[in-house]
Amino acid sequence: MNATIRALLSSGALVASLSACATATEAANALTTDTSSRPTATRGSDADGSAEPEVETRTSFEVGEAAEVGDWVVTVTKVTRLTPGQVKAWDSSNDRPRGQYVMARYAAQYVGPEHTADVSSELSWAFIGSDGQVHEPAPVRTAAHPVDAPSGVAPGGTVQRKVVFDVPVAAVEGGVVTVEGYDEQFNTLFAEFAF
Repeated sequence: MNATIRALLSSGALVASLSACATATEAANALTTDTSSRPTATRGSDADGSAEPEVETRTSFEVGEAAEVGDWVVTVTKVTRLTPGQVKAWDSSNDRPRGQYVMARYAAQYVGPEHTADVSSELSWAFIGSDGQVHEPAPVRTAAHPVDAPSGVAPGGTVQRKVVFDVPVAAVEGGVVTVEGYDEQFNTLFAEFAF
């Protein structure tokens, strides 16, 4: 029995209404929010023979599809392979890539309950190459560098950004752009965008 149900039962506030329920699982289901709009799968039986629902979470998306990652709805709008000339034209201090620069453009809409949120501190990005290696964002100044662009928004606000990765040339094809965030219990959530 989870802590919320235990606390409610010990307070005596719901004893009468829960006494009509046949099992603790049914009581727990009566107290949880409606998940009928979310796809669910069933885990194996518990010790008492009942099954607990497990929420399936879609994590694989195509470029252009929207993914809910915590309090953000994220859409990778375009993934581009960059030439060293393009990167140098943005800022002459940008280094040449060790492999291939790959840039992902994205839009992130804040849908959370807080007064404001900052996309740069709540979402993190990586490129997982076809070789299975994880590549963090490269320190590349783009034409619209993040320092010049706002990253904070109010609920319903959208931020458009770019993130660049330095990926070995052979690992670009078949790789995915990933974004991670957290839910209200600080569980890691992620989405992968194939291109």
